[in-house]
Amino acid sequence: MIIRMPAEFSSHEKSIYNRIAARLLPFLFILYVIAFIDRVNVSFAKFSMGADIGMSDQAYGLGAGICFLGICIFEIPSNIMLQRVGARFWLARIMVVWGLCCIAMSWVRSPTSFYVLRFALGAAEAGLFPGVMYYLAVWFPTKLRAQATTLFALGLPVSGIVGAPICGWIMAHMGGVGIFRDWQWLFILTGIPAVALGFATYLFLVDTPDEAAWLTPQDKEVIFRVKQREPAMPSHDLKHGRLRAALFNKTLWSLSLVNFAVVIAIYSVAFWFPQMVNSLGIQDKFVIGLIVSIPSIAGGAGLIIIGQSSDRRSERRWHMVACLLMASIGLALAGWSATNLALLVFSVSLAMFGLMTSAIMLSLMPGLLVTGVVAAAGFALVSSVGNAAGIVGPPFVGWVMQVTGHIEYSFLVFGGMTLLGAVTIAMMPGLGRQAVQALPSVAKNIE
Repeated sequence: MIIRMPAEFSSHEKSIYNRIAARLLPFLFILYVIAFIDRVNVSFAKFSMGADIGMSDQAYGLGAGICFLGICIFEIPSNIMLQRVGARFWLARIMVVWGLCCIAMSWVRSPTSFYVLRFALGAAEAGLFPGVMYYLAVWFPTKLRAQATTLFALGLPVSGIVGAPICGWIMAHMGGVGIFRDWQWLFILTGIPAVALGFATYLFLVDTPDEAAWLTPQDKEVIFRVKQREPAMPSHDLKHGRLRAALFNKTLWSLSLVNFAVVIAIYSVAFWFPQMVNSLGIQDKFVIGLIVSIPSIAGGAGLIIIGQSSDRRSERRWHMVACLLMASIGLALAGWSATNLALLVFSVSLAMFGLMTSAIMLSLMPGLLVTGVVAAAGFALVSSVGNAAGIVGPPFVGWVMQVTGHIEYSFLVFGGMTLLGAVTIAMMPGLGRQAVQALPSVAKNIE
């Protein structure tokens, strides 16, 4: 992975940071792909697990969402521990424990044990994404960090592109092999890579550039000098007054609620789209996996295309509005096209094109709208509300399915929510071109 450097970087600095990017980003990218597969593999396991353990659609939705409750509760304590013991050890710990929790899902015997293990999975994984963000901040200066973040975040669509066919293949071909059912094999075979990569993380990563044997003393001196050029950050702690300023900031809450609308739609699609495809008569689980991967391809394309256009024009507001409108139209069409496979796949792909791009652009916006420690609290607020959407979304879809017999009705609700999000961003102050020029790049400098 190569990052294009700003003009003020010397040729030596460019060489060093591209070497760092080539060494660290592919590995971190793989971690995120595996993490997301282990979070949503249950959407394929449900095909036979539900009948085996007596689990209703509503119970499945609750279990899918309760994972995010574990993330919400343990994310801040996890981040505190990461800074105390070091990213290398803590990221390795996260991966090993979540991998073991995923494997343990193969022993689910009732809806209650399903809830417990899904909560444990979320608790184990809590802190992974912000932990990697912290790790990238240690290694990359501000002007390169958005590019590094975007490369890492591309793991979200890639996890769907790769993970859905893999999960589908396991469900199609591993049933009856040995003593395990197909869904048990799914949890075992998708959990093992996380455990293995956890040990690899401890052996491969180092906490800081100073500890890297693959950097020369001259390289480390250059990295230190680049860090010294960074703008000074506020040195004071996030005290109650400043936290209160963030919690009562109307702009940050507006942004958080838009993020809620985006995330609730993303995870509802992730957990329920395979069921919608299956309901149209597609029985081969591998074929379902291939079909389910198509919206993820669209999401990855949106992230690159819209990100580059937004960076090139130094414009965020109307790119974001356009993405949210596409998502709204796609979700509404999905709500009306549940009986036509081709139209359903097109609709969900259009929605994911807009949703995944919106999610990344939203992650950058608190730093544009507010400054200093209020911005730091703003990032936490936006992230927390997004995790809350993960708790609410899948159970809501399960409830709608249980009551009406139609999953697609919930997509009409999400379409309305993203439409309101588009209106909110269109009316939000502080997103003019001049302000955006100071915001980090989304994607344009990635090669």
